[in-house]
Amino acid sequence: MSDNSPSREAPAVSPVPASIPSASLWPMLEFRPLPELLRGIVVRYAEGAWLPDDGEYDLSFIAYGAGVPRGIYIDLPYQRNIIWSGLTSHWSAKNYEHPRCNPWHYLLREGASDWGGDWGHDSHPNYRAGRAAMSECCRRNRCANGTGPKFEDGDKHILAGLVRERETKRIITPPAHRVCMFCGGKWELHAQAIEARRAETGTGSVHESAVPQGCAQGDRL
Repeated sequence: MSDNSPSREAPAVSPVPASIPSASLWPMLEFRPLPELLRGIVVRYAEGAWLPDDGEYDLSFIAYGAGVPRGIYIDLPYQRNIIWSGLTSHWSAKNYEHPRCNPWHYLLREGASDWGGDWGHDSHPNYRAGRAAMSECCRRNRCANGTGPKFEDGDKHILAGLVRERETKRIITPPAHRVCMFCGGKWELHAQAIEARRAETGTGSVHESAVPQGCAQGDRL
């Protein structure tokens, strides 16, 4: 078994360098699942060979035989220009500063002004590994539940430093500054209020009550 702890010499990086060419918007990424997901029989993708988990990083995993059968994989954003997203209210709340009161905040690539549409998401190796995990889990268990790292606020895999670029081993980190395409820096302010509230109360949930009502409802007081 090889030592797969993140290299101390590899610098942490934000989700995607702004200069990365459109032909390869997302590098190939690998990860280790959170310990609580490693229950029962665990196998890793290994380019489709599905080897017993040996502690190596990989593109996807499946876990079954103890609790819910899971396909575990990295969920890349579907839209070309979205590199990070997050909520500062309950998912069903309305943000009156966003189009159609969409509660989600979106961080775009540098210079972008819209979502950009599909970029070939379903041809990326991480997407294919994720679909393979779901298919293999279903083959073995007749059902599968998808989970794993997402490029969103609060993602436990990314916060734990468990996601990295396969080639460089650079660790993926949350963006240093969250600037929403709709409401700008208010996302960062509201997110900081939520994080402070979590630290104070020990709760892990995101809800309107976590921040002042004006923040949760787009400062509509």
